[in-house]
Amino acid sequence: MAHFTHLHLHTDYSLLDGAITLDRLIGFGKQHNLKALAITDHGNIFGAVKFFQQCTKAGIKPVLGMEAYLTEDVRIKNVENKYYHLIILVENAVGYKNLCKLISFAYGEGFYFKPRIDYKILAAHSEGLIVTSACLGGHIPSLLMAGNEQLANTQIDWFLNVFGERRFYLEIQPPDQKDQAILNDHLFHIAKTRGLPLVAAGDCHYVSADDREAHEVMLAIQTHHKITDPDRFTFGDCRVHMRTADEMLAIFPGHEEAVWASGEIADRCSF
Repeated sequence: MAHFTHLHLHTDYSLLDGAITLDRLIGFGKQHNLKALAITDHGNIFGAVKFFQQCTKAGIKPVLGMEAYLTEDVRIKNVENKYYHLIILVENAVGYKNLCKLISFAYGEGFYFKPRIDYKILAAHSEGLIVTSACLGGHIPSLLMAGNEQLANTQIDWFLNVFGERRFYLEIQPPDQKDQAILNDHLFHIAKTRGLPLVAAGDCHYVSADDREAHEVMLAIQTHHKITDPDRFTFGDCRVHMRTADEMLAIFPGHEEAVWASGEIADRCSF
């Protein structure tokens, strides 16, 4: 049966960025009868053990993942081009081992501002992993927003060559901000013309829309700003709360397959 799963989600293990506690995450899943949930914290899987324990107790399938910091080559350290984002999901036991190897590399050889991986190490440890193009901060989205569609398609070709169509997805997100709406249109076009799969995700950082102000305070703490600073880092118009399947379907009319793709991916993830 088709179902929706949050596959891009940050708990409070995304330090000073994610505001979703595991208790509230599981509570949301139980309240809305979700079959599965995923966590994709920034550069780590610190919450994995507690996440699996609480999901198992609640009868919800846990899907382990990470939002990786990806760069072309970790040997290059450029403050103007530090990293991109990439969602990595564990499909099976081999994938879990490979994700651990990627994390170890990221905190060792790859560390520069953040624990980074590059395309070479990702290709070497790609088995058993599923990836999505992530948010506006992803490499492919960044190229599309810069008007470099040819280069974006070159990167898409790379992912298809390494992961295949069954383990690589273009990620669309709710168009709460103008740039995301523009990016979604690019991704809709590429998916249609190239026959590639889309997956709908929320890039969730807090549970309820009412948590937005508290999350903005958290971001201010992270970036050493006062909440009153006009130039502080903010999510702006982007609303990154958890949504139900019905809400996601209403956001993406005509693209129901992208919403249900999240559940199909979750069904395949087991280790």
